[in-house]
Amino acid sequence: MLQLILLLLKIANEDQLNTNQLIKMNVQQKIFIDAPLTKCNDPLYKHDVDEIFIGTKTEYLEIEISPNEALFYATIGNPNGTCSNLITTYRQCDEITYFAEFVTPTEWYAHIELPISMFTQPIYANFFRVNKMKDNSTHYMSYNPINASPACFHRPDKFIQLIV
Repeated sequence: MLQLILLLLKIANEDQLNTNQLIKMNVQQKIFIDAPLTKCNDPLYKHDVDEIFIGTKTEYLEIEISPNEALFYATIGNPNGTCSNLITTYRQCDEITYFAEFVTPTEWYAHIELPISMFTQPIYANFFRVNKMKDNSTHYMSYNPINASPACFHRPDKFIQLIV
């Protein structure tokens, strides 16, 4: 059984000591972790990964982080609000601060910092989890359920507004 705990989602004001949005996740998996990819913008969604979609409902960042610290980082244009005709602009992974580390062989955590100045108000987001099972099946989870099959996380109608 997978347990996803969003420990902290804090948005600090620009004039505070920490001028970044801090997203910290603690993920516990039992028995099996599938995370073979290691390069910036590898197709991480095919394996165990945590995903954040954050921005406006027509243009948002897609950030995926895997247990072995691989990052997918892109700006997504979604003019139709659907899972088709997406405009993907890949970004350099070193543009943001992030890391992931194993706490135990079956538990890991991730830390991502995003400057608030990157976003236009209001800010919308949803948080997702892809869990590849040992039998090769895939489980999908989200903070705000998307209720779609096949799973598609590019659903701005399911994004929630973040209060800054």
